[in-house]
Amino acid sequence: MARPFFRWPFRLRSYRAKLNATMALLMALIIVPMLLAWWSLEQSAAYSERSRLAHEVYAGHLLLAERGQRTLRVVAQGAEDNASEIRSLKARIREQVLANRAMINAEADLIGPGGHEEEKEEIERLDRIALLLDQAINGGDPSRWRLLLNDALSEERREVSAIDRELAAINRNVENVLTLGAILTVIIAASALLWLQRALQKPIDRLIEGTRALASGDLSHRIHMRGDDEFAELARDFDRMAADLERQSGDLNRMNDALEDQVEARTAELADANIVLAAVAERRQRFLADISHELRTPLTIIRGEAEVMLRGSDRQAADYKASLERMGDQASGMSRLVDDLLFVARTDAGEPRLRKQPVNIAALLRRSTDAIRPMLEADGGSVTLDVSDSDATIPGDADRLQQLVLILLDNALRYSTDAPMIHVGLDASPDLMRIAITDAGTGIAAEELELVFDRFRRGSQARDTGGEGQGLGLPLARSIAEAHSGTLTLASVPGEGTVATIVLPRTRA
Repeated sequence: MARPFFRWPFRLRSYRAKLNATMALLMALIIVPMLLAWWSLEQSAAYSERSRLAHEVYAGHLLLAERGQRTLRVVAQGAEDNASEIRSLKARIREQVLANRAMINAEADLIGPGGHEEEKEEIERLDRIALLLDQAINGGDPSRWRLLLNDALSEERREVSAIDRELAAINRNVENVLTLGAILTVIIAASALLWLQRALQKPIDRLIEGTRALASGDLSHRIHMRGDDEFAELARDFDRMAADLERQSGDLNRMNDALEDQVEARTAELADANIVLAAVAERRQRFLADISHELRTPLTIIRGEAEVMLRGSDRQAADYKASLERMGDQASGMSRLVDDLLFVARTDAGEPRLRKQPVNIAALLRRSTDAIRPMLEADGGSVTLDVSDSDATIPGDADRLQQLVLILLDNALRYSTDAPMIHVGLDASPDLMRIAITDAGTGIAAEELELVFDRFRRGSQARDTGGEGQGLGLPLARSIAEAHSGTLTLASVPGEGTVATIVLPRTRA
């Protein structure tokens, strides 16, 4: 067997783990270069600011030199005749010295800790220049301040050049980091996606083949998929379901053979039995076709997304991420659908799997109404809760019971018009607990009240309002109620609203 193109250094058992690992790798490939680039850009911005300040200090020294020279020329022309102008020039020189000092301090602040100590010599030199210039204006030697100012200008030019060189180097580093990050992201993302596609291709093909065989009536077909990931678990459940259907089909055939031998003596009984058997066969055949259809669509979408990603050589990382997210959404939806279908099927078979513990129903209703309240208030509606016994508990599966309540609340919200108003009431007696969820929505026609509990069937009001759904919510809700030895009933008036009533046997904590 050929070795795969891409292999993880550790084993990932489930498809969800593989998908999460791929997403984590892609996110790391995106985030790490971004962080490096951000850090480099921060450094670049800091050096750009230092370069600007250094240029301004240099320009300030030039301006100080120009004003000093101009003042000395005016003094040389005659201090008494130009006294007013000399005072003005001295004031402008003091302003320029203060401005240069402020720019040097700003540069020191930008350098950070130790910056003021680093710029201390430059400040002292500026003060010395100002002192020597003042002495030159008052008749001192003008050459000394010119020499010191020239030294300051030379030092500033060297500093500006050094900072500009460091800024250019940082900008080159940013470009290199971004280029290398993009190349690595494309290479590793393509490798990871190819590995993920190889991991998905074979199980998807086998599941599609199995669903098609079962949909065509070949109950002897088995998938026989090894492993412990989600696809292997789904394949094993499919095989068990096919074996049950094949065994039940064989039993039905044997029962029909035996009944044919007794047809003359039990004509009436045989007719009734045939009606029951036909109904059971039709229900199972419809369930088989429904689950095959519901699973084929997401599997085909996942396969199509993987093929499109592999064919696209010029796609960006965002395109691969979007495709992976769509594949993950389809896989998650398929996993939830299979879980709900298996629960309904096991409940129909009298074998529901529940994690029972004492459940506070009042607290459960509060959590459920709190969860849906933001959506109601966003539409201008509200939900009210009326509890007669806040300590009442029942033995049950808390997650499934909350799923039951949320399904009914979601239906009440989905098929309400204008501002949805929902009332939830809890009435506890010594033996029973009754939960009533009342809405003022579109309602359900009388002839459809029981049909809405059939799997994958939606009422006419639901189709007319365009609400999204697969027709599995109410069948699943009734299965959860029955799994807890309870009942779920609907009472509705079209155009006025619906009352969903849950009755569960009660126990005290």
